[in-house]
Amino acid sequence: MIEILESRSPILTEDLRILCIEKEWFTAGSNQQYEKLFDMNRDGASLEELALVIWICSSNDSRDAILHELEKRFGGV
Repeated sequence: MIEILESRSPILTEDLRILCIEKEWFTAGSNQQYEKLFDMNRDGASLEELALVIWICSSNDSRDAILHELEKRFGGV
């Protein structure tokens, strides 16, 4: 059974892109995967879902650290 996490308002794509660059996240992902991350964000994916995708496509930081940073920056979005 797949649990659907509560959706939220999307983060501005540019803000998410800047954070990924700043934190050196998504360095192990393809351009196609990067675009899918932005699509997920626009579709209202939860911060937990975004953190998981970023973590899978990153070579640094834990999933929890990524989620913590997303919550710190965008928790009120």
